[in-house]
Amino acid sequence: VSEPKDGLFVRLYYNPASVCLHNSKWPLACVQKSKAKLISFTMAEESKTSPKVLIVYYSMYKHIEKMAIAVGKGVEAAGGKVTIMRAPETLSEEVLEKMKAPKKNAEHKAATPQDLADADAIIFGIPTRFGMAATQMKALIDHTGGLWMKGALVGKPASMFVSTATQGGGQETTNLTFVTQLVHHVILGNLKFSWPQIICCIRLNIT
Repeated sequence: VSEPKDGLFVRLYYNPASVCLHNSKWPLACVQKSKAKLISFTMAEESKTSPKVLIVYYSMYKHIEKMAIAVGKGVEAAGGKVTIMRAPETLSEEVLEKMKAPKKNAEHKAATPQDLADADAIIFGIPTRFGMAATQMKALIDHTGGLWMKGALVGKPASMFVSTATQGGGQETTNLTFVTQLVHHVILGNLKFSWPQIICCIRLNIT
């Protein structure tokens, strides 16, 4: 790993065919190493455009929704262009009424798989159900098979935030089990389904 210079450094990963550039302000990118030449991909700072960050959440009683709005403010403060959407509801209005669930926020439209593909980065807001993601969020991911076939989400940076009703209610296991969804799309970690000559190691730092 080279020494940082002006917030930019090069990190070599295990795959010798690629290197990745990270910028401390907006870390983007991947470059391919081929015949001693570095072929740079377009970087956000070079194009002077704000990255489109999709925050997609599910919230029955608006706790995760409030967190999503707070996360969105943080992303905007860091220079991102935020869109907040919700995972489509799977329960009927009759069931929701019996559960005394409040009405959905009309400003937050139901997300589709294409919305995930159109974003530069995705942040998932997930309530815990028995130590795993709520069915509504999982159902959204289950509809992304077409994106997986095309590799439409490969290399996208992603993050998540979770909440439970009790301490030790499954925050860690919810994160852990949801990571497998991202890994399969090659959003995080495992690159076995992606083009082996390129490793996109994009990170989104949100404080």
